[in-house]
Amino acid sequence: MTKSNKLFAFIGNALWILNPFLVFIVLFKEKLTLHIGMAWIGKFHPLFLHFPIVLSICIGLYLVFTPAGKLTKAIEQQVLLSNAFIAVIVAITGLFLSKDNTYAEDLLTQHQWGGVAIALFSWILVFVNNYSIKFQTNKILRVEVGVFLLVLVIVFTHKGGQLTHGENALSFPEDKITTTDTVTKKALDSTASIYEKAVQPILLDKCVGCHGPNKVKGNLLLDNKEHILKGGKHGSVLAIAGTSSIIERIHLPLAEEKHMPPDGKPQLTPSEIKILNDWISAGGDFNKKLMELEKTDSLYLLANSYQAPMEKTQNKGNTGPDISEYNTNYCNVQYVYPGSNLIEVNFFQGSFYDRAQLKKLDKIKAQIVSLNMQTMPLQQEDMAMIADFKQLEKLNLNYTGLKITSLASIKTLSKLKSLSIAGIEATPNEINNLIKGSSIEKLHIWNTSIKQDQVALIQSNNKKLMVTVGDNLENEIIKIINPSIEQDSSIIPTHLDIPIKHVVKGAIVRYTLDGTDPDSLKSPIYKKPIRLFNNTVLKTKAFKAGWISSDIVERNFYKSTIHPDSIVLLQLPDPKYRANGPKTLFDYELGDKNFGNAKWLGYKDANMEMIFGFKQPTAIKEIYLNALVNLGSYIFPIVSIDIMGSMDGKNYTLVSKNNYPGVTDATPKTMNETKGFSCAISKPTPYKFYKLVATNLKKLPNWHPGKGTPAWIFIDEIFLN
Repeated sequence: MTKSNKLFAFIGNALWILNPFLVFIVLFKEKLTLHIGMAWIGKFHPLFLHFPIVLSICIGLYLVFTPAGKLTKAIEQQVLLSNAFIAVIVAITGLFLSKDNTYAEDLLTQHQWGGVAIALFSWILVFVNNYSIKFQTNKILRVEVGVFLLVLVIVFTHKGGQLTHGENALSFPEDKITTTDTVTKKALDSTASIYEKAVQPILLDKCVGCHGPNKVKGNLLLDNKEHILKGGKHGSVLAIAGTSSIIERIHLPLAEEKHMPPDGKPQLTPSEIKILNDWISAGGDFNKKLMELEKTDSLYLLANSYQAPMEKTQNKGNTGPDISEYNTNYCNVQYVYPGSNLIEVNFFQGSFYDRAQLKKLDKIKAQIVSLNMQTMPLQQEDMAMIADFKQLEKLNLNYTGLKITSLASIKTLSKLKSLSIAGIEATPNEINNLIKGSSIEKLHIWNTSIKQDQVALIQSNNKKLMVTVGDNLENEIIKIINPSIEQDSSIIPTHLDIPIKHVVKGAIVRYTLDGTDPDSLKSPIYKKPIRLFNNTVLKTKAFKAGWISSDIVERNFYKSTIHPDSIVLLQLPDPKYRANGPKTLFDYELGDKNFGNAKWLGYKDANMEMIFGFKQPTAIKEIYLNALVNLGSYIFPIVSIDIMGSMDGKNYTLVSKNNYPGVTDATPKTMNETKGFSCAISKPTPYKFYKLVATNLKKLPNWHPGKGTPAWIFIDEIFLN
């Protein structure tokens, strides 16, 4: 027997195993739990599927148009065996891939049964060709079989195209290419709901491509309120066991398969992520109006300034140069309206304010007409930069901590028409001096000692000026703004003094140093800078009678007295999360909750292993790791840390073994915070080399969307004492 004959004999025997296996898995698919290796095999389905499509079509055309006997029976049999083998392989890998549960159920069912039918019919054709003399000689029968095969392949492979490219995969292109549904004009009105103003346009722009009427992944539609409430295959997407599957998927690392939108699709901007997160965290209320939010609320600031994407056509390109590089988690930069070249800028969350971001705007300052710096801790240097935004028409300096005399430089802004200075103390004379010679026509003041009759006097001295007094919140009970921790450094050399500031008069700031949350009764009242000597979690909260208390502002401070002379990573982090390599661990720059900010080392499929060394033997009492925990993004606490010491860098002795409590049922599934892991060395012995191994969780728990897969660990700093 030749090698060729042996090969096709093997294929023929394999079909007796593969086709019954195919029937078995399609019948019991719902009860089937795939091993991770089989799930990986499913990834090959798109790679192989074109072979049986092309081969089956060629076979069908051959049967229809070629007279019997054109090719020898042996050649026909080899072609049919090859086709049947590839078809069953493609059908099996397709069923494995479908277990991912990311496709429209109806289309998926049609496509998978069509694939099974093609595989089984191809196998039957092998026997018919081999044993049926009538098939070999009857032209009409061969044509009927060929036509049936062509219809079978064309119909059901088209269903696969619809799964991948949408139900209109073969529709004739329209003159007008619309990327989003039309957003109603009401969504641009101040009386619109938060959903209409910002949430719906974001979903239509970034999500409906995969979760809309033309393509329904995971049985989930996000094109309207009713479909969002209905949810997908696993129910509601707004809140499942206290968490939102939308937010979980958005915050997954881009490398993760379940990240939304998929890698290669347009990603959400930081401000869009913040809008969705805050809206869902507040309950996902479709009817809550934008005007009902506090004007200091970051959701209000972002949603109010959000502009729905412009409808795109074949004849329209970009409406202006890309300015996404200027956006961060705490600064939103966008065009005033689609098609405009004018820009508005909103800063928010003052505790994360970075002057470098304001300086970065220098490149586009000639286009900025609106600037919102509310609650940012500004200084004279910031005002000098702002005074250089010569096209500025609207400026918000509410609660910035500035003195009225610091605003003199803005008089040079010849186009400035609207100014808000709520929370900045001023006398009538100081207000008159500020307005005199300026172009300001609207002035908003509040929380000052200026009386109503004095307001009238200010307006009489400045005929074109309109002064508004009040918080614009319709006398509702409002949440007091957060206190600000004014210490830049988080590293404690010998000691560190921590000042805390609040801009509202009469506000009481309370704090804790033991990790508990501050309350309005027992927690110490802040009166003077707090002196810290050791690793400390500082939590602060503001209170005032008649106000809702602020959010908790939290900062970690770390003691560090020893710095190694050499650092080597034995296990490299994931390529997407390498930060600045080993230097990241001892650069005294802490990463925040944004794991994509290039300040974290991320590990998933391996433990973190490293060696740090000293020129002279050094005794260490404590090693402290700063890590990130973001359960929704698959980033879990470190499971254990082992510390080993060596004098020669080859032979190591275990000096400290530390196991840490994992996530329990009581742990909030929305946890997203930095967390310290301490490793005490009970008997410090001088060593020249120390080896550290931080272990990740190897299998995520069953309640997690990534159950069974390894968790990530993210580390950005190590402190030695």
